[in-house]
Amino acid sequence: MKNLRQFLKFDADNFFKDKVLVAIDVLPTYLYVDGERSEKIIGCKIESVIAQDNTNYLNESTNIFEKLNIKIIDSVDFKIDQMAKFKILKFEKVTVFGQYQNLLSIEVLAQNIKVIVND
Repeated sequence: MKNLRQFLKFDADNFFKDKVLVAIDVLPTYLYVDGERSEKIIGCKIESVIAQDNTNYLNESTNIFEKLNIKIIDSVDFKIDQMAKFKILKFEKVTVFGQYQNLLSIEVLAQNIKVIVND
């Protein structure tokens, strides 16, 4: 059958609810025109890692220490300290992709990044 993928929905809220992310860096994201990167900055991304994964999976695997890039789509100058723990309160768009459907494209608004002060 064809076109089955369009009916799959990734439950980002449930996937991330028992995880804590740690910021590694914040980098600009650029506009691409015809596959070429322009110099126009259109947002930024938080390079991060899953520092805690308390999700109950159906098997013994875990996603701890997996790297994630979170695109901040409404800010070009978002700031977060290196090694700051954070959670995502609301997702604008999350897409599963890759040959093995094992990668995530994550887009959020800056206001939906919550730094965890004490855990």
